[in-house]
Amino acid sequence: MRKKMLFSMMFMAGIAGGLVTFPSQAMASVTQSKTIKVSGQVVDQDGQPLIGATVKVKNAKLGVVTDFDGNFTIDVASDGVLVFSYVGYKDREIAVRGRANLETIQLADDTNMLEQVVVVGGRPDRFCIYRECRRTEACL
Repeated sequence: MRKKMLFSMMFMAGIAGGLVTFPSQAMASVTQSKTIKVSGQVVDQDGQPLIGATVKVKNAKLGVVTDFDGNFTIDVASDGVLVFSYVGYKDREIAVRGRANLETIQLADDTNMLEQVVVVGGRPDRFCIYRECRRTEACL
């Protein structure tokens, strides 16, 4: 009798304290987006194609570069977002929304960014520092 009462008290205390758990089915809902091939053309404000513009999938490492005519093709989820970028232009994000052809994407000039660009060039076989060359030949 005493054991039953002790067990009943412990059971009730466990329920009140949240120690008793009841089994429940855990269901994970994962929605898989369909991947589609998206294409289009990237142009500047005058409608001229931007050669070598970057087209990336937002929050992913996947990306492509536009060709000589500014055209691109990339595989992306139907609900994905593409980020378009080019030096001297403002980045632009466009939601795919299941469209396979985005037609023409126009990028706007970013004149403030142009002041920050530094172009560095040279030949790998010559290292020039302040017009002094480490080789006997003159630096170009």
